[in-house]
Amino acid sequence: MSIRLRLTIWYVSLLALILVVFSGAVYLLLSFSMFNDVNSTLQTRADEVQHATITALELAADPSRSFARGGISLPLDDVFRTPGLYVQIAYTNGDPVARSLSLGDRKFVVSPAALAQVNNGDSVFANVTIDQVPLRVYVEPLTVRGQTIGIIEVAQSVSQLYDTLRLVGTLLIGGILACLIIAFLVGAFLARNALAPIDRIAETAHSITQ
Repeated sequence: MSIRLRLTIWYVSLLALILVVFSGAVYLLLSFSMFNDVNSTLQTRADEVQHATITALELAADPSRSFARGGISLPLDDVFRTPGLYVQIAYTNGDPVARSLSLGDRKFVVSPAALAQVNNGDSVFANVTIDQVPLRVYVEPLTVRGQTIGIIEVAQSVSQLYDTLRLVGTLLIGGILACLIIAFLVGAFLARNALAPIDRIAETAHSITQ
């Protein structure tokens, strides 16, 4: 392998490493920022559901018994008009008690591990799919008078988010490949010009030797 080709490959490899690291960092930061915005929205909506639910239940003499009988009906779609937003209030075993109209007859199904965490007082995020639509779900315990009597699940479609990330990923990969091709051609040209005097010296030395 000639020195010219080795220099070009070294230059392109170094540039490829820099571009991959930079592009990866940009992609991860964008993904984190977008998911963080979704998570914040879901937490805010869940807190609103929590407040509305507790307000409705505390009107009953025995909130726990009223909830256990399914005695809850909230105008969730009048409160939450965000497109692609879904709300479900469920028993601690995950069976739905009330759902927003956007869900229809569908329901969220979260893992038993997530349900166990929520029943222990923790809040969790999960990813589920309904009718081939990817959803980001935030699940938190429904607590009335210090007692967890159910769970609140709020979800938002992330299909547009995934589409955006795929587009950004495709553009980054395409940009890296284009830059590397240009860098290879420019590097080969520069290496050829830079090593031209050495080639002439080598040819002259070869002629003298002959």
